[in-house]
Parts: sequence; C-alpha cells; structure tokens
Amino acid sequence: MAKILIADDEFLNRDILKAQIEAIGTKGPYEFEEVQNGEDALRVVNIAEDLAVAVLDNDMPIRDGCEVARELKKEQPGLPVVIYTSNAKAYDTLKRENIPVFRKPDDRWGLVKWIDSNIPSSH
Repeated sequence: MAKILIADDEFLNRDILKAQIEAIGTKGPYEFEEVQNGEDALRVVNIAEDLAVAVLDNDMPIRDGCEVARELKKEQPGLPVVIYTSNAKAYDTLKRENIPVFRKPDDRWGLVKWIDSNIPSSH
C-alpha cells in the first residue's frame, strides 16, 4: 500500500485530492497521512515509515510548502516531494528551483500521474 503525505491547511482540499488520487491513480490502494501546516509535515516525514510521496500546498501556516520542500530536498533526498498550489509566484519560484510543482486545481491529472510515477513498485 502506497502511503502519501498530504499537507494542506484546507480540509476540503485534502479530501478532494485524496478522492482524485483514488479515482485516477493506478498504484493504489493508497494510505494517507494528513496535516494542516508545514511544521507538521516535517514531523510526519521524520516519524512515518514507508512514506512514498509528499504532496504539499504552498500557502500553509507556520511553514509554507516552498520552505518545507527545500528542507526535505536536503534532509530526505530520497523522498519524492511535489507542490500543488494556486500561488503563481510560488509556482514560478519552484520551477526555477527544479522542485516539482502543479497548478491547483487545473493540473490534477498531471499531479496524480506524477504521484504514481514516483511511487516505487514495492509499495
């Protein structure tokens, strides 16, 4: 079972994303860890076992997705991390930094395809 971290401060956004992953993803079944801010995302990554992918919203309280993605890139280089955001400025910044980023809500198909392509076969 593939375990996916979803970090988004909006409950509805997390629910919609989970439903989209389950509906169009091909590597299920999936298990989800959910958090509401960047600090909790870092905590979960450090304690969760077998986390396959981390999906981060950019605009979250305490620590934003950009900051969390940069830290995870250094501290957990083997963990695939992607940002799903409607923030155009963050989108452009992340693209320049080679951090995977998809526009919310328009590119949900691309996001789910990216998630599936980054889940190892062993999950």
